[in-house]
Amino acid sequence: MDGKDYLDGSLPVEDIYDFYERTKKIPSTTATNIHEYEQFFAQIKANNPQSVIVHIGYTSKASSSFQNAIVATE
Repeated sequence: MDGKDYLDGSLPVEDIYDFYERTKKIPSTTATNIHEYEQFFAQIKANNPQSVIVHIGYTSKASSSFQNAIVATE
């Protein structure tokens, strides 16, 4: 949006609606990359060593995020 990147969850939903109202453009998205997944999963395990991570992702047919999560776990 406006030439800036935002991590998932770091931008209030209202800001997305405001952007659309102002520009009449829908913000673009990109898949979470492997490195981001590795960091995310590692942080969960570091904070909760006994945990089992269950990742429910969006379909692999519409986004590469699902495959990136699989690669990160390997």
